[in-house]
Amino acid sequence: MALLFIGIQNETSANSKNKQLKEVVDEKIITALHDVLKQVKKTYLIELGDDQEFFNKLAIHVQSLYHRSKYDTFARNSSLLDLKTAYPLIYDISVYISSLIQEKLAIWFNEDEISFIALHIGSFLGTQKNSIEQASLLLVANDYHDLSENIVAKLENAFGEQIFIKTANEAAIKAQSYDMLLTTDHSIAERYERAIFIQPLLHQNDLRKIEKRIYQIKEQKQKVKMHQYIDQFIPAELYFNQVDLAAATPKAIRKQINQRLLHNGYVGEDFLQSVEKRESMSSTGFPSGIAIPHAIEISAVKSSVAVMTLQEPVMWEAYPVKLIAFVTISKDESKVFNDFFERFIEIVSDAVNTKQLSTSSSYAEFIGRLKGMVDADE
Repeated sequence: MALLFIGIQNETSANSKNKQLKEVVDEKIITALHDVLKQVKKTYLIELGDDQEFFNKLAIHVQSLYHRSKYDTFARNSSLLDLKTAYPLIYDISVYISSLIQEKLAIWFNEDEISFIALHIGSFLGTQKNSIEQASLLLVANDYHDLSENIVAKLENAFGEQIFIKTANEAAIKAQSYDMLLTTDHSIAERYERAIFIQPLLHQNDLRKIEKRIYQIKEQKQKVKMHQYIDQFIPAELYFNQVDLAAATPKAIRKQINQRLLHNGYVGEDFLQSVEKRESMSSTGFPSGIAIPHAIEISAVKSSVAVMTLQEPVMWEAYPVKLIAFVTISKDESKVFNDFFERFIEIVSDAVNTKQLSTSSSYAEFIGRLKGMVDADE
């Protein structure tokens, strides 16, 4: 998928000058796209319209798409399913953009074409600087001839923004909070938890040990955070256990779950309409046996995942599903929820995981199994 994102950047037609862009793209498409990206900023809090190169590439693509839609000659994308499962947030932004483009230009196009828009979005967002979860390091070293300063410089050069380094003497260790203690003193390394002995001149072997520990620290932090997100976003009041709905349609199931969400104050009266619009553009069923219905806009009162396990599978367009995760996202919690949602999608994209979750006999068992899957990931 990374190669696809890189490849999409090589469209040679794009030119940074608006005058030249108007020679190849209709004015109405340029205007519509500006309006669409402004709406994306309001809804997803993502700025896409300020980068002229990105805008020009997307505008040229939409111009071509506009002509294809007039003749129903749509391109096929064999990576559609990969995009939906590996990059769910990018794909959802693309579905939203596509819905606005269709409305403003009075056209229709299929989900293969939506996935090509997702490639543009993914290519652009992939070049943006993401926040990095840092590991905090405490360095205790003999400060002979600026030894600590030299070690800090080497560590910052090796690991950059992955780490935050403090220095202290041994007497101050207990008063400090840290993920990893680095010391040039064997006795200190033996007496303190999370300590690593390093050579005063910091060998390559020292850097390898530190790198391995940084990875472990970040993994553990992510797992702890994911446990907290699971408790926060999958409440017991939104859990439907082993429901017999074999004769029900997906639309009826979505309505039933939405009623409980509405009753508990997670969504407003118009939320289901947005969910159905999203479903009509691209099915939210996955081959792993799960369906993840959600609104086309970030418009919920509170973020959550309402979970329903089924006794018998229901056909969700192309796939039989026994597990339904009905997602609601509020603007206030969207950034935090997105961190959770991406990892959740990774887990339930695995058919073995989905099967285990769908056979849970209670809310407690479901949550326990989901957390176990988080912990099992290496």
